[in-house]
Amino acid sequence: MAFHWAEYLALAKELSQKGGDAAARSAISRAYYAAYNTARHHRAARRTVATRGGSHFAVWMVLIDSGNTNWRTAGNKGKSILEFRRKADYDDEIVGLAGLMYRTLSVAEEILLLLGT
Repeated sequence: MAFHWAEYLALAKELSQKGGDAAARSAISRAYYAAYNTARHHRAARRTVATRGGSHFAVWMVLIDSGNTNWRTAGNKGKSILEFRRKADYDDEIVGLAGLMYRTLSVAEEILLLLGT
């Protein structure tokens, strides 16, 4: 049975309630991957080929370049939370971490809705 990536978003929401930097960073990452993997498996991105920007950037760009308004919006939102996830995973200091976490959760949820999951 295929894994339902939306479960990562549910886990991210649970993590957001725990408090602390590690939980907030993990919530950002899980929310991002819920959105990214949903997009990666979406019919618009199934044949995506990684570019110099990487496979993540390629998936979001395929959606942005599609003719579908919802998919384009999802791609633009995905690009924004890709940057949030990179900060959460790699930056030692993040100003406004809680706000970034809540924004990522909200945007990831929007992406899932836009892609029809």
